[in-house]
Amino acid sequence: MERIKTTKANIADRVIISCVPLALGIVAEISTSYFIKKYNFVIKVEEGLELIKTIIDIWGILLGFVITAVSILLTVGENSYINALVEANHMKSIIFSYVMSSVYLLVSIIFSLILLVVKIWNRKIFTVFIGINVCILISIIFCIYFLFAIVLQMGKE
Repeated sequence: MERIKTTKANIADRVIISCVPLALGIVAEISTSYFIKKYNFVIKVEEGLELIKTIIDIWGILLGFVITAVSILLTVGENSYINALVEANHMKSIIFSYVMSSVYLLVSIIFSLILLVVKIWNRKIFTVFIGINVCILISIIFCIYFLFAIVLQMGKE
């Protein structure tokens, strides 16, 4: 099997797929910090840790789905549309978006587990938490976009 080279378009896709969620997460963190200070918003430690316990379950489920989706994409059979994606070098970007979502989810789960163990919660951690959630949301949106693009194109064959 011939190895397909990484192109400048693949590199640009990777930069967008990895940096846009991070940048929007940082913007969300800064915005949240501003509004927390402006309106003197407070979440108690117990409420914050309960929030983390709830969201960590969701992140774990999402991580399982994303890893399953990557596994399915890697083992999908011969299909003219899938072959076209591989030949056009788009499959690398699609797989990369799923892998980045997995990384973001795994890092967020580890971050949350550490917070649960040390039982720390404050305004800064809340803003980081919001930033992480926005980062994950944008990353998952990329994955869903690619998934729908694949499914809709496969139906046109």
